[in-house]
Amino acid sequence: MLKGSIDGKVILKPETVREMQADQVGVAKVPPGEYVERALGKHHTGIYGFG
Repeated sequence: MLKGSIDGKVILKPETVREMQADQVGVAKVPPGEYVERALGKHHTGIYGFG
């Protein structure tokens, strides 16, 4: 199965899926009090991307 396809039909090109899953923010820091913490009550230390 190719990433970006379902039931044999291509929805997104595999390279588009790879780009969406890639680190889009590099070394950016996620400060305390950002959206995930405010909305869900959980501190998030990961990165943000398109996917």
